[in-house]
Amino acid sequence: MISILIPTYNNEKSINILINSLEEQLALVKIKYEIMLIDDGSVIPIKKIVENKPSIIIHQHIKNYGQLPAIYTGLHKMNGDACIIMSADLQESVSVIPEILMKWEEGHDFVIGLRTKREFNIFSSVFYFVINLFSKSKLPFNGYDFGLLDKSLIDKVKNFNPHISFLQILLLEHCTNLSYVKYERQKSFNKKSSWSLTHKIFYALLAFRQLDKFFFYKLMIGALLLTTILFYKDLFILSAISGLSFSGSLYIQLKIRSLKKRKNPLLN
Repeated sequence: MISILIPTYNNEKSINILINSLEEQLALVKIKYEIMLIDDGSVIPIKKIVENKPSIIIHQHIKNYGQLPAIYTGLHKMNGDACIIMSADLQESVSVIPEILMKWEEGHDFVIGLRTKREFNIFSSVFYFVINLFSKSKLPFNGYDFGLLDKSLIDKVKNFNPHISFLQILLLEHCTNLSYVKYERQKSFNKKSSWSLTHKIFYALLAFRQLDKFFFYKLMIGALLLTTILFYKDLFILSAISGLSFSGSLYIQLKIRSLKKRKNPLLN
């Protein structure tokens, strides 16, 4: 059996479209499946929107904990022999699921949906570039959110703390037989991303902490110093100007005194 794990947060407009597409594709491959929705504190609970079916399982978070904790909840609750993780905003192509399942049946314990096209994002580009400078397990340049995990791999990673673990690197470090399936990522169905700048920064810090704790602490100290400088920049600028003004004034006074001594050697 296959578990389809979908973290959801305010995806009421897209979730039924996704479920219908999944059911059509999974009917073609004739495999037993469950669709597990982890509602991460949506304003409108997903159980009020999705049709009640035996193949659909819903787990409700009492508040918004974030995508990673939602995924970890699903990894603990799933019943399948493998799990496909995907987002609820229709960015992933369900048409490649048969190919992903074929790779799994060939013996791969981790199959990544590899993005061939993605809207340029300076934060993401810099993030993945820096991560790959320090990581032995190289992340795809465009990152990944979509893929299949065999139960053997899930058992290795599901007990890590989701609040201090970077799942994308953990999976690459613990898998034994990796494969890729290419797909073209679509624009998000939701106009506004649920990933705020704060979420992105926190996620980046998780990655750096896992790669190199010593580097992480140096990064944190540097960030603290930079924040302090930016916060007190007006004070620093004023102090610098005042210091330069005082130094310039003192220099001019000494220069004038030096010239007077030349004209009058008796001047003390």
